[in-house]
Amino acid sequence: MPRLDLYSLGTLELQVELKDAPLKIGRSATCGICLNDPKISREHAEIRPEGDGFALVNLSQFGTRLNAQLVEAKAQLAFGDRLYFGERFAIILQRDGVVADANTVSQGF
Repeated sequence: MPRLDLYSLGTLELQVELKDAPLKIGRSATCGICLNDPKISREHAEIRPEGDGFALVNLSQFGTRLNAQLVEAKAQLAFGDRLYFGERFAIILQRDGVVADANTVSQGF
């Protein structure tokens, strides 16, 4: 099952399995992934199932970084993609049995 690995300052903090429902990411406690950082919008982004994969939908006026590129609307995701939020958080789309290298996670901060 696909999952998101959440890193804070290069340390793995959380793993979330992706389901067949949208997953919001932001500062709000109502988000599936709540990130405590004033530089992150209350509802910053959403991961949505789309076709055989997933899409990143930006919900923030400031945009969301995907592999260091600013996404202002929507982008398709691939395994290994890195999403950056604020100055402290990175999320990587993974497959079962795959572990990211913490050194590559901190790149982009």
